[in-house]
Amino acid sequence: MESIAPAPAAPYLALIEVARIIASRRTLSDLFHDLAEHLHRLLNFHYLSVVLYDAAHDVMRTYILEMAGQGMRQPDDIVYAVDAAPSGWVWHHQQPLVVHDVEQDTRFPRAMPFLREHGVRSFCSLPLTTAHRRLGALAIARPEPGAYNLSEVTFAHLVAAQVAVAVDNALSHQEAQALQDQLTREADRLRQSEERWRAVFESAAIGIALTDLHGRFLATNAAYQHMLGYTDAEFRTFSFLDMTHEDDRGDQRPSGNSRRAPGARMAPCCGCITPCPWCRAPSARPGCSWRLSKTSPSAHAWRRSCNMNVTGYGCCSM
Repeated sequence: MESIAPAPAAPYLALIEVARIIASRRTLSDLFHDLAEHLHRLLNFHYLSVVLYDAAHDVMRTYILEMAGQGMRQPDDIVYAVDAAPSGWVWHHQQPLVVHDVEQDTRFPRAMPFLREHGVRSFCSLPLTTAHRRLGALAIARPEPGAYNLSEVTFAHLVAAQVAVAVDNALSHQEAQALQDQLTREADRLRQSEERWRAVFESAAIGIALTDLHGRFLATNAAYQHMLGYTDAEFRTFSFLDMTHEDDRGDQRPSGNSRRAPGARMAPCCGCITPCPWCRAPSARPGCSWRLSKTSPSAHAWRRSCNMNVTGYGCCSM
């Protein structure tokens, strides 16, 4: 019985080495820059291109890596609809496509003239696909008809599988880098926005207080602390409801974790909605207001203007 000679091991060893080299490239530009040189060790071609599916525009976008001895270039105008290019057919059907003579093939009338113009007579287009996604196609071509037989196509399919992994790695790295850059920009914008808000909050002449959904104080600015006579630390120990007279609370009640404002009595001393600056007793009766004395240079000089008789409420007077 006649034995079948085993396939030479050298091409497969070279494929392993090339796969190791191209898998280390982290960007498409770096990968494409080196791909043609390394693939010449494995395949016979004078035209090489990688065609990737552009999901945003639903087209096949061509990256020419070598053409008649010329180096890599990325023409912006070599873009075809999926059904108008050989690479689109390969991407859709996930099968190799071999054209033995472009002069005789009537398919793809938009794409074939470009190949003819650049001296291509036969070509082979192979799917670039990984376990994660379908990427596009790898095309190799030569100037003579019928250049690719079954054994060459079978080996080229193995090469395309390794190229697909390298392309997928490069795309994933670029996408991750783009997301990282976006997160960095968003973090910078958030930090700048917070700095602007903090500057307004701290320097505002009007009182500003931040509370949670239960009315507990989260932060107060200096103006608010000065108006009501508490420190920020003291504000954080009680809620806004603790400073509001019970007649004005409606159905709301102070939270169980809060406590009455330091020195405050729940009985009203007058009619304003803020505590008395001296005794800190909260008040809620109408007809009373507090104002700064226009005659005193001190911001702490408060005067009471009240048309009610507050005797018996225990409020200090001036």
